[in-house]
Amino acid sequence: MNVIEICPVGALTSKEFRFKSRVWEMSFTDSVCPGCSRGCNSIVGVRNNQILRIEPREKGVDSCWLLRLGKIKYDKRTSMMIR
Repeated sequence: MNVIEICPVGALTSKEFRFKSRVWEMSFTDSVCPGCSRGCNSIVGVRNNQILRIEPREKGVDSCWLLRLGKIKYDKRTSMMIR
C-alpha cells in the first residue's frame, strides 16, 4: 500500500478509490488516524459525505507514512465513537 503513496504521477491508485471520483471533485480535511495509538496524521478525501481516500500528511510524528490499518479501517466507521 505504500507504493501508492510514493508514485510520482498518480498512476497507482487503491482499489477503493479507483474510478469513483476525480481528485478535483473531492473536499479534503486534515485528520488523525483512529487505527492505533500512534496518532498518524492523515488527509481525508470526501465526496457526497462518503470517505473515498485517506492519505498521509507530513508531520513529525509519523514521517509521512500512514499505517495500513488506518487506510483500510475507515469503511467500518458509521457513527461517532463516544465513551
